Formats: sequence, C-alpha cells, structure tokens
Amino acid sequence: MVLKTSLVQSQRQTIKFSLQLKQSVELLKLSNYELEQLVNEKLDENIMLAIENEEFSSQKIHTFQQIGNSSQSFSALGFDELNYLENIPNVEEETLDSYLIKSLEIDIKEASEFQLATEIINFINDEGYLEITNDQTKEVINRLNISFEKFKSAKNKIKLVDNLGIGSESINEFLDFQVSNLEATNKQKNLLEQFFHEVFLSKKSITLNFYLEQQNVSLNEINKLVSLSKLIHLKPISSLNLNKTNYIIPDAIVKRDRDNWNIFINNTYSSLSINNEYADAIKKGRYETLRDQQKEAKALIFAINVRHSTLTNVIERVLDIQKDFLDHGELSIKPLQMKEISDALEVSESTISRVVQDKYIQTPRGTYPLKFFFASSIQNDGSGKSVTAIKMLIQKLINEEDKSHPLSDEALTSALKSENILIARRTISKYRKFLDIPSAVKRKLMGQ
Repeated sequence: MVLKTSLVQSQRQTIKFSLQLKQSVELLKLSNYELEQLVNEKLDENIMLAIENEEFSSQKIHTFQQIGNSSQSFSALGFDELNYLENIPNVEEETLDSYLIKSLEIDIKEASEFQLATEIINFINDEGYLEITNDQTKEVINRLNISFEKFKSAKNKIKLVDNLGIGSESINEFLDFQVSNLEATNKQKNLLEQFFHEVFLSKKSITLNFYLEQQNVSLNEINKLVSLSKLIHLKPISSLNLNKTNYIIPDAIVKRDRDNWNIFINNTYSSLSINNEYADAIKKGRYETLRDQQKEAKALIFAINVRHSTLTNVIERVLDIQKDFLDHGELSIKPLQMKEISDALEVSESTISRVVQDKYIQTPRGTYPLKFFFASSIQNDGSGKSVTAIKMLIQKLINEEDKSHPLSDEALTSALKSENILIARRTISKYRKFLDIPSAVKRKLMGQ
C-alpha cells in the first residue's frame, strides 16, 4: 500500500513539473513587450499574483540588473540612458530575400551550403515559388561543384524556414508540403491530398464537402477536414508578414565603464510574488477556490524565472564571444552558430532558437536583435569572416569608392578575394541588394 501511494505521488509531481516546463518553453520565445502584456493580463485576472515593485506597477518603468562579475542591482538606469528607441539603426523594409537570408544565417551550419542556398534564393519569385530551369540548375551545380542531392537538400532547408514552403517549384509541391505538415492523422492527410490532386488542381467545380461525401466520410470527419483545409494557402508567402510592427523593449543594455563593458539584464518581473494575505488564508482552510489560481501564479513565476535565467546566460555568453563588435563595430562580428552556445550551456538548440526570438540588446552602437550576433561563415578558407562582417565590408568598399568609377559586382568580388573571402559575384549582388545599394551603373548616374 505504501508503494502504491508513492507511485501515485511521483506521477503527480512529474505531471506538475511538466506543466511548469511547458509554460517556461512558451515564455522563452516572448519578447519583453509580449511578456509585459501577458503579466499585466495575469495581474488583472489572478488575485494570487502580486508585484512588489510599486514604482513599476504605477509607472511601467523597466528595471535592469547588472550581470557578470558584479551582482550590484539597479532599480533603473534612468530615462536618459534608456534611449533604445532613438538608437535603433535605420532598417529598410524587409524583403523576401533578406528574410530568407537572415533565417538561413542561423539555420545553416556549413558555409558552402549557405552559399548554395543564397544562389537558390536568386531564383525565388515574389510569390515564394522557385523559378529555375534544368539548365540553370545544372549551371549552379557545376559552378559550385556540388551534387544534385546537395542542391535538393539546400532547397529543402529553404522550404523549412518557418515551415512556409518557400522555394516550392509548383503549386502541387507546395500543396503537398502544407498537407504533410498539418497536425492531422494519415487518413486525413491522404483525403486532403486526393482532393487537391483529383479535384482542386483540375479545376473541377466540386466542393470539399461534396467530394468527401462521395468518399463515404462521416459528417464529423468532414467538419474536421474542412477546418484543416482552411489552413492551406495558394502562395508560399501568404502567411508571411514582412512588415510586422514590433514594440521594442531591450532585454539587455551594454555600457562601457572605462576599459570594461558592463551588461545590464532586464529583470522587471523578478519582483512578481504570491499574495501573502490570500496564501495565509488558504493555509487556514479558507478560500479553497483560490488554490487553482495559486498554482497558476506559482507556475507563471517559475516560468519567468527560467526565462530570465536562460536569457541571461545566453546574452552573457554571446557578448563574451562578440566583444570585438563592442570595441570595433560590425566589421568585427565573428561567425557564431547556435550550436556553439547550446553546447556551452548544455541546452538544446531549439531552446537557444526560442531565446533569441524577438530579443534586443541596446549598445552604444545602436539597438540590435539578439539574432544579429549569430552569423555564419561564408567560406572554408580560414579567413574567419562572418556573413554580417562581409556585408559591412561590401558597404565600406562602396562608401570609399571613386564615385566617378563605382565598383562593379565583379570588382567587389576581386576586392574581397584579396581579403581571402571567396564568394561568387551573384552572392555579392544579393548582399548589395540586401543592403539596398544600387548597381554600379545607377550609382554612377546618381553621382553625376
């Protein structure tokens, strides 16, 4: 009997802990703005939640705590130092190309594979479909000296960017990709695939409901399939919002103190706590209905603490690696992969991926997304330059060029080659467009 009771208690404890971890995972990917909205909502809904920082509660002032060797805590850095909105660098409207390149810089580990992916992106149209002929495919394969399997692998990684299917070569391929990624049973997927191939793509005037009725599908199953079909798009970019508005509250602020750099982490919600008055009442057997709210409040506090601890460790490790950026600027950004951070902190890469999502660091050079500090290397020849540094080097070369004889993409390729940076002219063109820099011919006309 004792053994049986022990087993039941163990199971309950595991389930409870799993729920806390699940909420922690969800909170990891929230931006500070989104976390603020969530906490304010919970404070209104749950009377078991309290916030000790009355100044924040009344004025919404974010607080930052120094991390690293010093444990000194600051209630706030002051509004003159919280100038992150003024410090954000000017960012041009994000294009499909720039969106894909930034995503692949993080997702692709091998420099040669990243170069191949950027080549493929050149052939993706504005709707997100890959328009490339057999001859063009052979030309890319031969020039980069790769196999067709390698080409297909890089194309597939582009399709997997946020699971959007960008880079599909036809609507058939795109529809199959979407159906295969639905959270549905194999039977449901097979029925949807049959409908799209047998009816929809042949432009027959038959509704999904009618088609499923002919397949003797139950009414309940039909309703589920109709709901699933509403998740299917006709263009890969349909669910992609390139003009998303972000409200930026920095997750960390970096300041120079003589020869040292100090990091201050946003710890505004560390003062969340359980309402002691109601907690005491529960202990005395009163207000039993508040027990669920107390569990929810404790789970939220636990999740926020996990988020804060994980984010602190990641930011501290990343900035330690990218110290040269703080001293010398973007040309000094080092190649850095998420796996390097995940190995150092002994957490999964998916955790790191969630942590860096929509997180920002304010520096004297401007406010940057945490993703900015993760950059791939573009070559295997040992020059050690990151993709970000190469883009900035292209920008520097163009800024310093003779305006009466602007550098062509071929000339830029040669200039980078002299720095042991070996990339194709087509990739130079892609990075130039990413930086919103006109061609040499247009720059010459503008300079006249």
